[in-house]
Parts: sequence; structure tokens; C-alpha cells
Amino acid sequence: MEIVTISEMRQIETEGFEAGTSYAAMVCMVGSAIAKRIAEKFPSSDVAVVGLIGKGNNGADTIVALSELKAAGRKVAAVMTADRREDMYCEILRREAIETVPFDPASSSNRCFDLLREADVILDGIFGIGFRPPLPDRFRSFFRRLNARNFAAEIVAVDCASGIHCDTGEADEDALTADETIAIHAVKIGQLFGKAAAVSGKITTVRMDLAPDLPVYSRIQRRWLTESFIRRLIQRRPDISHKGAFGMTRVFGGCENYLGAVSLSAEAAYRIGAGLVEIISSETVRNAVGGRLIEVIWDVYSGNENDDRRLLESRLPDKERSAWLVGPGFGTGREATAFLDQFFAPEILGKMRCPVIDADALNYLAGHAELLKRLPPNAVLTPHPGEMARLCGCSIAAVQANRIRLAEEKAREWNAIVVLKGAYTCIAAPDGGTYAAPFANAVLAKAGSGDVLSGSIAGLIAQGYAPLDAALAAVWFHGRAGDIFRRKSSENRTMIASEITRYYSQIFAAFESNQNLPNPACFSEGNL
Repeated sequence: MEIVTISEMRQIETEGFEAGTSYAAMVCMVGSAIAKRIAEKFPSSDVAVVGLIGKGNNGADTIVALSELKAAGRKVAAVMTADRREDMYCEILRREAIETVPFDPASSSNRCFDLLREADVILDGIFGIGFRPPLPDRFRSFFRRLNARNFAAEIVAVDCASGIHCDTGEADEDALTADETIAIHAVKIGQLFGKAAAVSGKITTVRMDLAPDLPVYSRIQRRWLTESFIRRLIQRRPDISHKGAFGMTRVFGGCENYLGAVSLSAEAAYRIGAGLVEIISSETVRNAVGGRLIEVIWDVYSGNENDDRRLLESRLPDKERSAWLVGPGFGTGREATAFLDQFFAPEILGKMRCPVIDADALNYLAGHAELLKRLPPNAVLTPHPGEMARLCGCSIAAVQANRIRLAEEKAREWNAIVVLKGAYTCIAAPDGGTYAAPFANAVLAKAGSGDVLSGSIAGLIAQGYAPLDAALAAVWFHGRAGDIFRRKSSENRTMIASEITRYYSQIFAAFESNQNLPNPACFSEGNL
């Protein structure tokens, strides 16, 4: 599924129309799909749905959805925030005898507010992808009341939350905060970062039945990761095999302050299928956690230039069925820095295939910016926003305000795969391909979560996955594991990093048996 700019979405609609699908047909498809989504999520026939109707296509989509929901036995009503009296869709409201009231922000006791107080679901169809902040003043007090949840209803935005800019990620300070956004046909790029991401809620999608070969599709390089896409990436694991067939993952890192990081990465590499895992760390780390992972091979770095160079050279050249991960828990002490001096020396770095670089190895590169342009092709960098800010010489706020475009820019500049972690993790390749993961889940906002992700990426590379495919699959498994936990526990606080990979088996089992995983907490795939 595509991630699009406003102009790309307009072009999809135009080319769809030129290929034979009328705009009216598009509205009918979208409205029906929204109604289906609401009926599935709220199956009780007692559910009351109120649509906030604007003047654009979002309003028309919402009117069609109300009509379909009424036909399915739900109680529905429309609040008109714009004059559509001469509109063909208002005829639907009249024909179906759907209660319709005007929006009157000056009164708190009129029928509009009575309907909102009685509603279980409020469909936000006021502003669409053409909106640019700021909001008209007449909506401010109304949106503030809704955002304060003075009404018990769940707010579902039709295509986009009212008050956001779908290209820039900007949002008016009083933008309507949705519990869920049903993105139509494609996710809009501005919904994935900045203030707009914070007010969009869970992003689910519906897709119109347009011609599959529209020319615009070949020009769109951003993709929303879906389960069906990841299923196609995952390789079969032959039973007639041996551990060497599934590769060696080497994890370089760890220090006395971060004893567990390398073990989290190593276990993740094993859990995602690597045949062998070796940890190269300090003597302190080995003594402290060596007994926790008895399957791991251990070696020790010393911080001595000659000894560490020999240690690295003995493992080179980096073979096809191996992967090197550097950085988890390394710290910034003297011994770690001395080891990284050797690791990133040209004669060592030049013999590596595609290292995965994480955590304190990224902080090392931030202080040696010239090395970023000497990395092996398809090296994988996995920064969180703070590390990305240090690499780019900017603030964290600047990273968060432009996550996708910044990751794309640096992937090209560094000729590397950039995995910018966070809500809707962005994976940008140097050839211009960009992907966003469909997960925004505080379950994973814990120390060590990034070590699990980098170990998962390295474990897949060791098995022969292309570095980009490994990054995409690992990001999806990691996010999906958090989502399964949230669905099972109905909360997002208590999971710790060492529990993430426990859910990998459930995901693999579903893939092996061709069964569908339950809908995640913040994403669903839909087709019209």
C-alpha cells in the first residue's frame, strides 16, 4: 500500500476517473467501506453514529456511510458544518430520512449537542486532504469540547483528522483528535510524523477498487508495510539443513553499565532464525550474563589496538552467511572507543559486507562524520530520534518534525539503509525506496527494545536476506510482537524488552499455516 503526498492522491483519483471509475462511484465505495468498518468494530445494533459533515468529499463519504449504517439497523444522524443544500448527497439524507441538524457553535443546548452526547461514534468528515491550518475560528471551541472528551463517543476521522496538513505533518493547536483515522486508498505522508501523527489516532485503511495499472503508481516510492507484503519476504526454512545454513550473527558491544544489551540482541537473532550467534564483549559482560544465554559463543575484546585488530581480522572477510552488529550497550568508555577505532578502520571496514550499526556505534559515527560516507554499501543504521539528531547535527524536534524526508535524505547521502525508529518506524533505502511500519505503540517504548530490533535485523541478514528485506521484516516482526502483547493484555505499560521475541513464534506459526493474525491494535488492511 502506498504512502502519498496530497498531489499524488489527487493524481490517483484523476487517473482512476480517466480509467473509468466515476467520482460518484469512488464516494460510494469509500462510504460503504467506512460503514463496514464501523459495523465490524461496533457490532451492536444499539450503536448511535453521528456524522460531522463538511463541504468536501470527506463529507460525501460520511453521508454514504451513514446511509449504509442506517440500512444495517444503526441509529444515525448528521450534523451539517457546511451548506450542502444543493448537493446530490444531501438528497440521500432526505431520502433516507436521516436526522439532519445544522452546526451551531454559539449554543450548547441545541439539538446538535444533544445528538453528540447520545452518540457512540462520531465520524469526522469536516475537512479533507486539501485543508491547510489554521482552523476557522468558529470550529475552535467545538473542537476543544470534543478533544476534552466531554462526549463519550469514539471519534473516527474519515481519511484525515480535521485540522491537519496531510503533507507537512502540521496540525492546528485545536485540531480534532481522533481515536482512529480510516485512511482512504493510501496513507497520507503527513499523518506519520509531527503533530498530525499525534492527533490521527490508530491508522486503518480502506482501498478503492481502481484500475491496478494506473501510471501514477510507478512513480510513488513510499510504501506502508502490510502483513501480506511481509509474508512474501519470509523464506521457507528447509528441514534438511544444519545450523551453518542459517548463518552466523556476530554482536559487538556491551559494557559494565549496559550488561544486558548484547544478550537481548543475541537472543533476538536466534529467535528470528539465525543458526549461530557470537557475542564479542568485555570480560565484565561475559562474566555477568554469560550464563543467561548458554547457546551463545563468546569472545572478549581488550581495548588494546593490536589485540582488537587481530580479533577482527580473524573473522574477516565477512562471508555471505554472516552478519555483524555493532553498538548495543557499548558505552563511550576508553576500551569501547578504542575497539571502535579498529572496527571502523578502512582496512577492516572495507572487508565487511553490510554491518548493522546501532546505539553507541552510531554515537561514535556522529563524532567521526567522515566515516558515514565510507560505509560498505547497504550498511544498516538503526538510530532512534536522539541518535539521528546527533548524526545530523540537529535537534530531536527537527528530526521528529520531518522524519520520513530526513531519513530519505540521509539514506542517499550515506548510501546506507536508515531505520529511523519510533512511532511508524521509517525504513529508507539509498535507491529512493521508503517504507513506514504500521505501528505506533508505547508498549515498545522501553530500554532494550532497540537492541532486540537490531539483533533481529542482523539475524535475518545472517540467514541470507537482503539487508533491506531484513530491515523491513525485522521492523514488522518487532512492531507486531508489541501489538500482539497489547491486544492480549489490553494495556501498553508492562512489557519489557526481553519479552518481545516471545511473540515471534506466534507470527511465524501463522505464516507457516497460512492463517491470519488477529487485527493489530493500530492497523488493519482493507480492500473495497
